[in-house]
Amino acid sequence: MAPTAQLGEGTSLGPFAVVEENVVLGEGNQIGPYVMIHGGTTLGSNNVIHAGAVLGGDAQDKKGGKGEGKLFVGDHNVIGEYVTFHRGTEHGGGITRIGSNGIFQTFAHVGHDTEIRDHVTLGPLTAVAGHVLLETGVRTGAHVGIHQFVRMGSWSEGKAFSGHTRDIPPFCVATGNPSDRLCLREDLGDALKLDARRTALLEKAFQIMTETKKFADMVEALEGLEKAEEIGLLLAFLREEGHRFPERRRGILRRAVA
Repeated sequence: MAPTAQLGEGTSLGPFAVVEENVVLGEGNQIGPYVMIHGGTTLGSNNVIHAGAVLGGDAQDKKGGKGEGKLFVGDHNVIGEYVTFHRGTEHGGGITRIGSNGIFQTFAHVGHDTEIRDHVTLGPLTAVAGHVLLETGVRTGAHVGIHQFVRMGSWSEGKAFSGHTRDIPPFCVATGNPSDRLCLREDLGDALKLDARRTALLEKAFQIMTETKKFADMVEALEGLEKAEEIGLLLAFLREEGHRFPERRRGILRRAVA
């Protein structure tokens, strides 16, 4: 461990783990053997990092991935064997940000300047490119690819072996490679504690989103529904409010499974 690295109380390092300079490790982290934590990484508290993971490596980017980019990781994450998180780049904002309470399974990869929010699960061998946004509750199966600049809305899902080149709306499951079909997640009632009324409202919103051809007509119809947090989230996503890279919009998938 480099002399300038900061080690929080109760954080343990396994055999042959390497912690470079300018690393901050919070309290109660369990860092397994052969883990590599590069400079510019800040890790929160009570994370479990399994053998061979590499956090804060240089971005694999033609514009240049070296320099003063940062990686911030939150609390209570489980980071599996050989997972890789890359630091941000100057031209992409400088920060790769991982939230809290996530599960990152074996060989998952998160590219530079990506933002991953809380309660996200990445399945084994999921590859997330640079500049991606995964909102709260996103999950993927195994062998999923996510193109650069793609957004996946809250509580959306990429099925195993799918590839995503367009934005996936909140609460939806996307399938295909490239993904070309949507359905609602079946477990939303349990995940979000939705009662029958709100579940029915979300089903109606999904029908409007996928069956209304003109965007303006779709937004107007959604605005006419009963007010609910889920409808607000869906509308904000479809309007692309607060898009991190508006000049690189990928388009939004709105086609339902037949």
